[in-house]
Amino acid sequence: MAKSRILIIDDEEAYVDILKINLEGVGTYEVDCAADAMSGFQKLREHSYDLILLDILMPKIEGHEALGTIKKICSTPVIVMSGYLAPPQRELIIKAGASGCFLKDSPFDEIHRAIAKILSNGHKNS
Repeated sequence: MAKSRILIIDDEEAYVDILKINLEGVGTYEVDCAADAMSGFQKLREHSYDLILLDILMPKIEGHEALGTIKKICSTPVIVMSGYLAPPQRELIIKAGASGCFLKDSPFDEIHRAIAKILSNGHKNS
């Protein structure tokens, strides 16, 4: 069975490293990373992914704007991640086209469940 390909777009290198190690440790994910939105857009134009994990607060292009551009590039589902998400922000993120969202300090098992749920809903690019 092929591994699901995930792209993480986030400028927090330490967080990205930990998330990547945890996701790849599950054994069913292949993870690629981009340190900013522009690098992420380039990777999306060059490769196919099953899921995108997108940070909201990044330099130059914030996640809200990046989400709109991602939706123009591909139909890959996006989960937004942030250090803080109030209920109104969550609603706006979903209305903007995200498939879900989670707090960066969420336990890994919650993050994994959110990812697995979206991938099991038929969003896997084969």
